[in-house]
Amino acid sequence: MSMVYSLNNAAALASTLGQSIGTTYTSVASTISSDLTANHYDTGGNFFFETVNRKEDGAVIHAIATFGKDPERKPTSAKTASTIKHYN
Repeated sequence: MSMVYSLNNAAALASTLGQSIGTTYTSVASTISSDLTANHYDTGGNFFFETVNRKEDGAVIHAIATFGKDPERKPTSAKTASTIKHYN
């Protein structure tokens, strides 16, 4: 999530500076965001996870609180609420 957040901020800065590289940053951020939704949500347990080797990690809660601006992973989303419930 931090990468998506950072790439979107880099895209905004590039746009402000009139550089076209921002569209590339936005595209990569979108690809990563789609991967997070498709491959980092355990539908059986209804929670986000960082990696398959460490499914329950407090870093996920930290990432949501710090970088959760994406509609799927914002602090008020149903998937986030389910993640917090699972971790508790």
